[in-house]
Amino acid sequence: MENSGPQLFNTNVETAILSAIIFDNDMMDEIGDKLLARDFYLPSNRTIYEVMSKLRASGKPIDDVFLLEELREKERNPEEALLEVMSANPISNVSSYLQLLKDFSQKRMLFDLSIAIRKGLDNDTDAQKLVISAMDSIEEVQNASSMLQEDRKMSDITAEIRDDMTKAQSGEKMPFYPTGYPAFDASVGGLVENGLTVIAGRPSMGKSSFTSGPIVDTLEKGDSVVLYSMEVADKNALVRLVSFKSQEPLSDIKKGLVSGYAEFNGAMQFFEDSDDSFFIVDRSGMTKRELELDIIRKIKSDPKLKLIIVDHLLQIQLSQNGHAPTELGEITKMLKRISQNYKVTVVLLSQLNRGVESRDNKRPMLADLQGSGSIEQDADMIVFLYRSEYYKEKEWDQEKDGIYQKKDIEQAEVIIGKNRDGPTGSVELGFKPVTASFIPDHIPVSTTDYIDEECEMNYGNYPENDEYKASTKENNDTITVDIEEITDVSMPLI
Repeated sequence: MENSGPQLFNTNVETAILSAIIFDNDMMDEIGDKLLARDFYLPSNRTIYEVMSKLRASGKPIDDVFLLEELREKERNPEEALLEVMSANPISNVSSYLQLLKDFSQKRMLFDLSIAIRKGLDNDTDAQKLVISAMDSIEEVQNASSMLQEDRKMSDITAEIRDDMTKAQSGEKMPFYPTGYPAFDASVGGLVENGLTVIAGRPSMGKSSFTSGPIVDTLEKGDSVVLYSMEVADKNALVRLVSFKSQEPLSDIKKGLVSGYAEFNGAMQFFEDSDDSFFIVDRSGMTKRELELDIIRKIKSDPKLKLIIVDHLLQIQLSQNGHAPTELGEITKMLKRISQNYKVTVVLLSQLNRGVESRDNKRPMLADLQGSGSIEQDADMIVFLYRSEYYKEKEWDQEKDGIYQKKDIEQAEVIIGKNRDGPTGSVELGFKPVTASFIPDHIPVSTTDYIDEECEMNYGNYPENDEYKASTKENNDTITVDIEEITDVSMPLI
């Protein structure tokens, strides 16, 4: 390896760093969390660094006396290796040498990966297994690099916060991702931008339908969206979106009985024009790793990708011998990590436990989440969908004869169960059963108060066209948000 091929190590760099630690023992505290024994190429240098770490942890001096005493238990002739380190000139700019050492370490990891790939090809290993194994190794290399990242100064962070506030006040930028539902956006600002939002509910509550608003809103702004529709084929998923956009009944579209041709054709054209910005992936049974690789690949190929929707959590394939709650936690952590590292907004749909059905009050709560512990921990926002009319219809079927008269527009409750950077509470939207969609510009006429332990939110009657107002009470402070003509939204940053 030393005589041919790429340069994968430099013994002078290794001994210089070890010498610097002996010269200044406090250096170990500065670089100890950034440097691993495997970063050294020479086995003797790895052993010396391991002994240094042990001595520092026990509070003993890192010098030739204590080093030799420990090294004699591990090496036959440690004097020669230690003498080479002791004779190296101490360095002052350790960070530059550390960067070089980590760079060589990463190159060796990549070199080993290339050999493993070649062996896999020679052994006719399944290509998908090779890809996943390679990506795992590359992620390990990336993690090794991230260990050298320095913490940002407070002045840099505060400057960024001030800049965000200035942009928010001018309407240029908000720290939230709009959903296309003005009442919801006015109350909590929208989804968490560059974060993980979980939308949860029992079957038929409208989880998939709720994402139609953010999808259309994102595409209208010229940004890109990826929808992972693991339960429904891509055509059926698009039919739902066309129904939402055109407000043509789903059943009419499927039967070919569309009456509003202009609206329908306009919606179809809208999605036809989204060839390069909207992608529906309808692969069922994707593993966590397959999903992660596909998301990262799409992010890197499209800089305009701003919104990723995964429908839904329980459709992601778990390992046969794994612990389900642990694996669900790994999925939510992976999606949260992607949202932060790649600056995209991720929405994950999730089912609720059947225990909801056995309660008199069927409004969902955090404990109803499948794998609730990991979701609560990783999600920046958790949104529950609840439609009381769904349960009224079921009760009617069980207790009365005849046909239940469905309403054209039903009341739907959007419950914010967790909001890392804002209020919790409830928002009312309209739900249109014939299109299976939430109504963006509909506020129910009836006044509803929903109160939880953290927040009280009140919604009254709203004018149809002029102005919507939403009041959110939190910690005795009231924030009033006006949406004039459903276009101008102003929300505080923090």
